Amino acid sequence: MESKVDKQIWTWREMLGHVLDTVRPSEFGHEMEGITPETAEDDLPGIAGLTNILTSSTAMAATFDLPPDEAKAALKEIGEALAHLPEPDGLEALTVDQRKVYDLYAPFLRFMLANLGPALAGIFTHYIDGDYDLEDDPDGLTAQARDLAATDPEAAVALLDRVGAMGLRGVEWWWRWPDELDRPLADRAMAIQTILEDTHVLEPLEVEREIWRRIFRDLASTEASALEVREEETAEEADQADPLAPLFDRLYDGEEALTDELRAAFAEQGEIVIPELIDLLEDRELWPDDSDGEGYVSIHAARLLGRLQAAEAVEPLLKVIAESEPEDILRDAAIAALEEIGSPAVPATLRFLRYSRDPDLKGLLAWPLATAGKGSEKVYEALATLYNETTWDDVRSEVATVLGDFGDKRAVPLLRSALDEPDVVGWNRNAVIRALQDLGEEIDEELEDADIDEDGPFLLGTLTDESTFREFIGALPREWRNDAETIAHTFTNYVEKSITFALVETFRRTQPEIAGSLNLFLQSDIENASLDADTGGWPEWERAAYEHLQTCAWPELHERVTGLYAFFSELALADFDADADPNDLIQQAKDIVGDDAGQTLSLVGQAGALAIGGGLVWHRWPSEAEPPLSHWIAALVDLVAFLQDIGQWPLKMGEFVGSPEEERTVMPIDEALAARVRLTPEDEAFIADLRKIASPDLPPEMIRRAQSLGPGIVPALFRIINDDDLWNPAARPGRGWPPIHAITLLGHLRPPQAVPLLIDLAIEFDENAEARYRAIEALGQIGAPAAEMLWLEMRFGSDTEAQVALAPALAVAGRGDSRTAPLLLDLFNRVGWREGRSHVASSLGLLEDRSAAPPLRAALDDRRARLDDVEAMIEALEKLGVPVNTDPAVQAARRRVGLVMRRPVAATEWSKTPRNAPCPCGSGKKYKYCHGSGELTVH
Repeated sequence: MESKVDKQIWTWREMLGHVLDTVRPSEFGHEMEGITPETAEDDLPGIAGLTNILTSSTAMAATFDLPPDEAKAALKEIGEALAHLPEPDGLEALTVDQRKVYDLYAPFLRFMLANLGPALAGIFTHYIDGDYDLEDDPDGLTAQARDLAATDPEAAVALLDRVGAMGLRGVEWWWRWPDELDRPLADRAMAIQTILEDTHVLEPLEVEREIWRRIFRDLASTEASALEVREEETAEEADQADPLAPLFDRLYDGEEALTDELRAAFAEQGEIVIPELIDLLEDRELWPDDSDGEGYVSIHAARLLGRLQAAEAVEPLLKVIAESEPEDILRDAAIAALEEIGSPAVPATLRFLRYSRDPDLKGLLAWPLATAGKGSEKVYEALATLYNETTWDDVRSEVATVLGDFGDKRAVPLLRSALDEPDVVGWNRNAVIRALQDLGEEIDEELEDADIDEDGPFLLGTLTDESTFREFIGALPREWRNDAETIAHTFTNYVEKSITFALVETFRRTQPEIAGSLNLFLQSDIENASLDADTGGWPEWERAAYEHLQTCAWPELHERVTGLYAFFSELALADFDADADPNDLIQQAKDIVGDDAGQTLSLVGQAGALAIGGGLVWHRWPSEAEPPLSHWIAALVDLVAFLQDIGQWPLKMGEFVGSPEEERTVMPIDEALAARVRLTPEDEAFIADLRKIASPDLPPEMIRRAQSLGPGIVPALFRIINDDDLWNPAARPGRGWPPIHAITLLGHLRPPQAVPLLIDLAIEFDENAEARYRAIEALGQIGAPAAEMLWLEMRFGSDTEAQVALAPALAVAGRGDSRTAPLLLDLFNRVGWREGRSHVASSLGLLEDRSAAPPLRAALDDRRARLDDVEAMIEALEKLGVPVNTDPAVQAARRRVGLVMRRPVAATEWSKTPRNAPCPCGSGKKYKYCHGSGELTVH
């Protein structure tokens, strides 16, 4: 642009002309030189920003360079010129690429200028007239403008422009106003906010006119020279290495980057790191999961700002909370940071609650406000006001809970009056009761009179509401839009997790009689909730996802939630045999599922109550049943896993009932889960080293390190095993070996919670796969906890192939227990030689139970047994102490299949083979089980 101007200072008309050139086709090619269709979208924000700055400069040039009356006339001309841009002509002169860029830029810029022009004219005219009071509350005036908008829109706009003039003088304006106003006032507010962000704070008019005259006319050349010097100094500073860069770079290492050591390093730097952390927090390009740092850079920044108690981060944190999605970890991190910052967060949060019309956000901010402003008179008044202005259909129950936690007894009459309201039932009533309990109130009489309304949907109906569905899927990655099935099932997973969390919290925190009544109310949810939205006006991808939700994902969710409510109902009633085996109950349910659905659900409900209370449930039950039974049991298996993850299994009802002192000793669910997955710097270093091992052999030093670190690394080992990419033999640097070594380490660490995963791995992989060998060995090392689950596999499983694969693990883990031998012998008698009978025979040898010898000797007479089968049985008998060289049955079998004894294998080059590697002879066995054993071989 500067190449077209011969002098240094442009008049306001020249500036206006250059602004108009940005949307004039005849000048477009020149103005946008160097921008291509491929780079246009990325360049658009920068072009828009420059255009906005030039537009604001146009208004400032007119304001400061002309007498007041002429300046106001010029501002009016600027506003009208930008508000009524002429229709584009000369489009035919553009090249194809220029036209593509123009079609992208022009509509946006025309809309932006049409709003900026009148706003500039309005706020600078008020600035010239000086008809504003810097002591006024700009947010109060904006609220008045909002109220005037419907009856007197011109007066509302004028009031907003006056607020903008105050903003030019540095009076702070609430950043949320463009979102809180209705159009067209919202467009004006957005334009004013844009202007204020790109305009320095102004002095009174006459002062600014003098500055303009001195700097931009008489001293233009001097200032230009000074500017060049400043630019050179800035460039030199930028060239110098930033000593803090390595510290910030570590934030890009993903979820586990923010270690205690890194927190301490940032805390040591103090205030100097706060501006950069705020930049990272607000950088929306860092929010998605597929961004640098996997979406965790901004999350880490929020947590560090809380740790540093950075008062200047309060507004940015509030913006993040307002602009992020409900399920985002970033939103939770920002809320926690506000709580850590404490009292400095109170004024801005109070401002949000005073002016916002979004009840959900206000309810969300009630929690950090109550924590940060404990004991504050203003905070109590704000919470009480919020309680009165919200309804039970939105967030009043949440605010009631916050009032109880806040601890101000003035809330007691407010809450007690709610118990007399006929529509305060179920969850809402429970929230009020809990709040009164927190305030030390006796409420037995109200509980006795409680009337649980069983009509209408509650949690399930709310979660599957049309608006909830569309809001949720709208936040999913765009690339998912062609996969209706994934979208639908992702949504139902979210719904089920929400319901599970609500039920667990209810039973953890509530007395049995309240929990039971509430659960009965929740059960009515299943029958009343429905999916009947009119999708006629929806985009095709949303409609397809909703249809899949209706036809597939919803029926499955419906059945799983039915199971959840059944488990908790039986838990509340406690009308079942506490000594029963939940697996026996599930087997009974499986036998009658087609005849009596009601009794089937009751049996599964009792099994669920037993499992919630600590009973062991076979994790492969869902694969043994058909819907709906399989869905009920799958919900139970997932529920138990969830309770184990959060450290609340077995679940104790009413755990939080008691004094406030007792309550504080119990770790909340989210903190408990975080504590279980948090890694120390030593843990992280160990996992990093494990990922680099690219050979079949796990160094003994790694085993010793894992044992010294203890169970804290188990969740990280799970993540390695469950990472499909790490199993790829081509994956660097581990070449597919880290997950296999993680399996081995689980065996050495012996965590009971690893048993289901190891069983699945032993079944999933082929017979000769290294992962299967490692999983079986790990199960044997874990011992009794693994044996318990393996006994269930043998008792209830119908997958013979899986049982055969797991037989060696049971033989080792269950050695010495009288229940093991009968189960393995039963399996030996059930399977044929081609189904792996010899594998079971070898397992009986490993068991070292001599009761297996007679069946093995008898099986030697089976002429269907092949050479390998006979060899396996002879090896097993030898392990059981049977003198095979003199046993007639053994000798007869040898003669039949041609099996002879030979001296142990001599030490050859094979002896260099790793013990866990396949034997070089090609038998398919591990070396340690074949030529590495020095025992039987075959001619």
